[in-house]
Amino acid sequence: MKILFAAADRDLLVAVGHLLQSEGYEVESAFDGAQVLEKIEEAPDLLIFDRDIPRVGSEAILQEAAKKGVPVILLTAGRKKSADYLAPILPAAYLYYPFGISDLLAVIREVTEPGENFPIGGLNVFAAARTIGGRMKVTAEEVKFLREAAAGTAENRLDHAILAHALNEKFKRLGRGELIRYETGKGYEVVS
Repeated sequence: MKILFAAADRDLLVAVGHLLQSEGYEVESAFDGAQVLEKIEEAPDLLIFDRDIPRVGSEAILQEAAKKGVPVILLTAGRKKSADYLAPILPAAYLYYPFGISDLLAVIREVTEPGENFPIGGLNVFAAARTIGGRMKVTAEEVKFLREAAAGTAENRLDHAILAHALNEKFKRLGRGELIRYETGKGYEVVS
């Protein structure tokens, strides 16, 4: 698998590049946004870049990656800003500084090996990373409940009612409507 990794910090660029290569990935590096746009033409399998990379804004890079069908992992230090800052184009996942190589490898697997992922409410649930759309953190119990709700097998139980309420509240913070509701005789269903 070919990964385009981009960061302005050259020490990070070299260290992560070597670590990814030692894990068997083919790595191409870029140290600014202009290089990313140039190298994305070669259609890597995955783009990982720092949100604050110089010379070209993150939104332009995300737009180009979307045009090429290249999934993106966005590195960022800002947990609160990052989710709202880039809408409407979103990366497949976020990875927050500081992170370890095991964190990076887990997110890479999550994005590139989506066997456990599933769509819900117009977004992807990344089960191993426990995020929805790479933006909203969810618990393992919420992932399990979402999978059951999407399949129409979630039972009417108190813990499910609590999970549905918590997920709906999280979804509202993303500026979206209700995600899950319960209907007598039908059970829980995804509505967004």
